[in-house]
Amino acid sequence: MALIERETDRLIGDMGFFRVEILGRMENDLGWILDRHAWGKGYATEAGKALIETGWDVYGMRRIVANMAFDHLASRGVAERLGMQLERTFANPRNRGIETCLYVIEKP
Repeated sequence: MALIERETDRLIGDMGFFRVEILGRMENDLGWILDRHAWGKGYATEAGKALIETGWDVYGMRRIVANMAFDHLASRGVAERLGMQLERTFANPRNRGIETCLYVIEKP
């Protein structure tokens, strides 16, 4: 999904779900990318909350994950503000073996 900045009507990034295998398990992976100028303004958190609710209510998801490089502190902060918990870290074979954090939220 496109992320559009309300004030400027400018495309600032995208966010969405991917069905992907992580550590031998098929997951609903929530991913996002934002233009640098949009960082730190709460856009990813706002959109992420809406998408998690959509995952629960529209798609019937019971578990949603997000994964990011261990040292990507901004994305880790977004995951935590979304209510996700760090489940584990792992060497990600899909990303050159980079140490990766797997955050999880499960439907209450």
